[in-house]
Amino acid sequence: MNGQVSGPYEEVAAYGLLNLRVDVLGILGSEFNASIFVTNATNKVYVTRLSETYMAYGTAGVTYGEPRIIGGQLRYRFGR
Repeated sequence: MNGQVSGPYEEVAAYGLLNLRVDVLGILGSEFNASIFVTNATNKVYVTRLSETYMAYGTAGVTYGEPRIIGGQLRYRFGR
């Protein structure tokens, strides 16, 4: 489907996403942990939902999935 819908009654095609995450625990022997992550690493365009309003309004809508997101996290662990 390549993220496109050619008819109002189609089913959403199956899709796969690549998500990555790297964690570093106890940075330099401290209580700090760090993480970096990437969701939808290939920046794939995909449909997650088709609207069901075609019979009522004569239109069909789609909801697309999230684009690539890159982020990080720094955490401090209080106590053991």
